[in-house]
Amino acid sequence: MKQLQSALSGLVVIVIGVLLALAGEAAWAERGERAREQEILADLLEEFRENEARLLTDMETNRQARAAADIWVQVVFGETSVPPDSLFALADAAQGDARFDPVTGALRSLVDGGELGVIRNDELRRALAGWSDRVEEARMTAASYDNLRSNLSPLIYSLNPGEPIGPGPGTAVEMAAAASGRHNFQLTALAERIGEIIALVESEME
Repeated sequence: MKQLQSALSGLVVIVIGVLLALAGEAAWAERGERAREQEILADLLEEFRENEARLLTDMETNRQARAAADIWVQVVFGETSVPPDSLFALADAAQGDARFDPVTGALRSLVDGGELGVIRNDELRRALAGWSDRVEEARMTAASYDNLRSNLSPLIYSLNPGEPIGPGPGTAVEMAAAASGRHNFQLTALAERIGEIIALVESEME
């Protein structure tokens, strides 16, 4: 009986030892994952802050281009007047839109490396997973706008200030303005999304 009790006691000690070892390994692995998450978050924060700065610069460039376009339209429709050389300068400035080119190294490495699951915050993980789609949507809109603008350019430069503008040219000018507005709207939406991602990243950093 004593031998059995001794054996059971020994077995209990072994089991407890194994459980403690497993718990220690799990805790160590957990600390490693959290440390890795913090590294990833730091890289993402730097990347998205850079993207925010780039995007805000592009939006200001586009704002100036749109302002020039608005004046150009007013001249074409006879609502205001400028010297002929200024008209062409306005037309050139109106086509000086910037195209957002984001930094994607940290996020691409995270996704391609299969480490997105290291991010514990579900909302942040979903936002990161959908970021590339948001950027691609903006790029497609920009490409559509560029294509429309390139087709309209000969017509735009053929218009003379103060002269009557026909239905066709008028519609073309309005189409270009609408396309520019859609592109700028998407950039504004991207800026808001970047701000949300930055806030989520910062909330998870220790």
